[in-house]
Amino acid sequence: MNETLPAIKKTYEEAQKIANLQPWTFIEESEVFAIEHPESHVLYFVQVIGKTQPMLGIQISKGYEAYLRLQEWLKLGDTAIKANKLALYTLHYNSEPLPEIDQQRLESSGIIESPACGWPRFKDFTPEFLPWYPDDEDFLILQILLPQIRLLLQLAEPDPSLLSSPEGCLIRRSQKGVWHNEVQNLMPEEHEKLSYLRPEDPHILMQLPQNPSAAFEAVMELSTVPFQTQPDQRPFYPWIFLLIDAADGQLLDYRLTARKEHFASVSQGVVEALGKAGYRPGEILTADSFTQVLVSGVCQEIGIPVRKSTLEYGDRLVRLIQKKLADS
Repeated sequence: MNETLPAIKKTYEEAQKIANLQPWTFIEESEVFAIEHPESHVLYFVQVIGKTQPMLGIQISKGYEAYLRLQEWLKLGDTAIKANKLALYTLHYNSEPLPEIDQQRLESSGIIESPACGWPRFKDFTPEFLPWYPDDEDFLILQILLPQIRLLLQLAEPDPSLLSSPEGCLIRRSQKGVWHNEVQNLMPEEHEKLSYLRPEDPHILMQLPQNPSAAFEAVMELSTVPFQTQPDQRPFYPWIFLLIDAADGQLLDYRLTARKEHFASVSQGVVEALGKAGYRPGEILTADSFTQVLVSGVCQEIGIPVRKSTLEYGDRLVRLIQKKLADS
């Protein structure tokens, strides 16, 4: 923490200044603007919350896709889309007792009094991980974003329409060290980039006999239960991958994988299951487009079609596994 103490101190000082502005009293939650990080050039989309809900603060979405996911989550509710699927920071304020890590950071920053709305608190929502406290590296990003966010909020206080434009989204970015505002049309919706491990030698798999009447079911679903590999490590929500014989419900492949490895792991699972089965099925059935695209990545080179369909065994088996994980 010593090396990043100046960044932490500046971030908390800016959080105090934003609280004193009380932007939730004059900015609607529907307003969105962005700050471009001067080094990574990632756009961080910002919304002020508190005008229509009890939580006061701001939400900072890391990238446009995260912003879109946030909107979907807010629209459909927590039961439909888990918070861990978002990629954002939150800065919120309340008067509840502070966790130890927040106390340490505030003390290190020299902040001894809370604003009227309560102590500033930061949370990091990284995709597929349990909501967690930002690490020291995150504060190197936040120390750049928060002053620019505060400046735009100050400018918008007398005239909130500054944040609105029929031409697009207000973006604040730095060019040759000078910050300025631009209006830019929102980029089209981004799609997740799916990567997969191609078979090292698809010709070997192509030599497996075909069984046109056989079908496999493939299920790829994010666990509802977080998994922690070490006591002090941030828990993550593993992906559950199942490959099932559609004829009798026999489990051909089952694995839990972390985000950074799940694409390759799933592809490897398909390859290993085909080798054990000793044949290529006539088709592989999936219940959603995400799994279809992922499994198709390895199957397109070995002549196995993958299509969406209602699964007879997949949903039931994944629910049993979710329950087992919850009970363990």
